[in-house]
Amino acid sequence: MTYREHPYVSNSDLSNSIARPVFGNSEKAFAFGTLVHASILEPHRINYDKKTLDGEPVDGFGYLGNMASAFFNNAFCAEFRARCTYEVEMFKENIRFEYNGKKFAMHCKCKYDLWNGQFGGDIKTTSAETEQEFLKNIETFDYARARVFYSKISGAERDVIIGISKKNYKVFLVFMKKGDYLWQKGEERLNEIAFNYWNNNLQF
Repeated sequence: MTYREHPYVSNSDLSNSIARPVFGNSEKAFAFGTLVHASILEPHRINYDKKTLDGEPVDGFGYLGNMASAFFNNAFCAEFRARCTYEVEMFKENIRFEYNGKKFAMHCKCKYDLWNGQFGGDIKTTSAETEQEFLKNIETFDYARARVFYSKISGAERDVIIGISKKNYKVFLVFMKKGDYLWQKGEERLNEIAFNYWNNNLQF
């Protein structure tokens, strides 16, 4: 059984259960994000001569070299990657949530981009040109909620979101720690969405 086939609840399941704003071509953006991930974590999947990923043509090779270089030229990113395992799948039963006094649990799964045994990180491509713009992206796209979801499965109390700009190739590092503002906002959002998902799909 592949990760996608596994029946536990994923962050994507939660995301797909809510109405979200659409910005441009989301399918194209996802494909480009996958390409950048592969260039950093799984370069064997890319054929640079044919401009393909897993044998399929993908747009975005014009940005790719600069974005990958930006990641590896960042001291934290390079060291963090060297200490991490990539694409780490995790599964855990009875993850507990609480929303408006209602306690419930779900079996959940996640796949970390980067995991060092204590905490993990997520790589995001972005059009943001400043850290402030990237922080707005984190709110708009619910990134903090996703990171708290992952951490509930892994038990981590820290996380890092790594943004790479396709506009000016800057790298933005946003660190989260249990109890800080971003973590609390992400957890509040997570509990709300998880409750609605549980109530609509899993409650008997």
